[in-house]
Amino acid sequence: PGKPSSLEITKMTGTTASLNWKRPANDGGADIFNYAVEYRAEKAFKWLRANPDNLPATEFTVKGLQADTVYEFRVSAENRAGVGPPSEPTMPVKIKEPVGKEFLDIIRLCNIIIVMNKQLQ
Repeated sequence: PGKPSSLEITKMTGTTASLNWKRPANDGGADIFNYAVEYRAEKAFKWLRANPDNLPATEFTVKGLQADTVYEFRVSAENRAGVGPPSEPTMPVKIKEPVGKEFLDIIRLCNIIIVMNKQLQ
């Protein structure tokens, strides 16, 4: 198959990065049954596999990352003919905790309670 496109990081924590991507434009004439997600620390030569099992979905959360470390990610599609070329890697990104933690702000107005979900800045 061809290479997946539009790989992006959708969410990060201090130890994880959630990714999503689009299927290859060309499936090589066979259904894609797996995606291989890989990552590497900045300046590392070797890419490491993030998902040991079959992954038919076009999204995945890479776990076990080190906080304050810069990583790149890429993904390849697989069908019965084999594994295609990898996507373009993401821009290098530093894994870190979000700036604010979520909290609930409860306001009482007469007999009505409004619950608002905010981010601390």
